[in-house]
Amino acid sequence: MEEDEHFNDFEIELMDIVNQSHQLGDLYSDRRIKQKIMRSLLDRFESKVMALEENSRCKDIKPSEVIGRLLAYESRKAPSSTPPKKHKGISFKSL
Repeated sequence: MEEDEHFNDFEIELMDIVNQSHQLGDLYSDRRIKQKIMRSLLDRFESKVMALEENSRCKDIKPSEVIGRLLAYESRKAPSSTPPKKHKGISFKSL
């Protein structure tokens, strides 16, 4: 996952890879997909990854549920993590 990439874009790329490998006969288990997701995430998801890993029923969670939780986390976190844009002012020359 790239630093400026949104999780949604990463998820689409990952699912494309999983689907292509499935078409070629190489099946990924849910556990392996979850491991790849967790390992590929950036530092900004570290707290959520730790919470998911410490969850006692982490083994029972489907990859789609992990993806949903991470998408929700990113959407909640997005407004506070992006600094406000500075607007360029317009100055007029006085006559």
